[in-house]
Amino acid sequence: MILERALAPQERRVSQRLCGAFNFVNGISCTCLGDFVVVLFAASLGAPNAVVSVLAAMQYAGYLILPMGIPWAGRRGAATGEADFWAANGATALLAVMAALGCHRFPVASCCLAVPCVVLFYGFRAAGSFLYTPLRGDISTEKEAPGVIGATTALYSISGVATLVAITAATRRWHGSGALAAIMGVGALLGIAGSFFLRVMRETDAIRDAARTRLLSAMRHAGGNERNEKQSKTAFHLAISKSVRIIGFADCRVNAFMESFLKNARAGAHLARHGDAIRR
Repeated sequence: MILERALAPQERRVSQRLCGAFNFVNGISCTCLGDFVVVLFAASLGAPNAVVSVLAAMQYAGYLILPMGIPWAGRRGAATGEADFWAANGATALLAVMAALGCHRFPVASCCLAVPCVVLFYGFRAAGSFLYTPLRGDISTEKEAPGVIGATTALYSISGVATLVAITAATRRWHGSGALAAIMGVGALLGIAGSFFLRVMRETDAIRDAARTRLLSAMRHAGGNERNEKQSKTAFHLAISKSVRIIGFADCRVNAFMESFLKNARAGAHLARHGDAIRR
């Protein structure tokens, strides 16, 4: 709900509690839909190395959809806009899982549906996450912001770690693509349900009005600020440094490790499907 005035202290506290609840649910959802679950799910279905690699790289292609967050926030506001993206994120994840499960009977149709859904899944997640940072600043004062950021981040991390432990225990007991599909389905449904907390959150009209300004003029205005210029240069150098480290790490037989990992995963999936015939 967008208010054309500053939030009262009670309204800020309610919005902050809703933000914390969303982060707790979101930690579970994001862990269930994490990259490692997607890769394991594809490997358990017997997908080729090329398909697994493409799925793992789709998170970067999804960033192309991130700029959609700005005009959408100008129409719907930050909270409702993020809720829309998070609900769409969960819906595309469900479609991708259902399409992947039919890959053995309809391989071409399944691939044509699953790959775009994965791109949209990562894209909607990126656009929604883009709106989350200004939203936390809008529902808190300058003194409250550190506490709000710390509390919401802690809730996200706690639920994420607990979910990771639960996933580890579940995959030890139940093997195969069915268990991983169920985990991803739970994560998608929780993501859709968690968007409810954002829809009832109150915010000011500041983010909506800022999102309606022209992007190039806003970038020129931000670039003229000395502090922003220093932060941009620092972020650029950190990105270059991280890329160099990743490239160097990739040379240390990471590809060989992933090939061995996927080979073992496919061998386990083959044994699970044809174990009775092998035993006979």
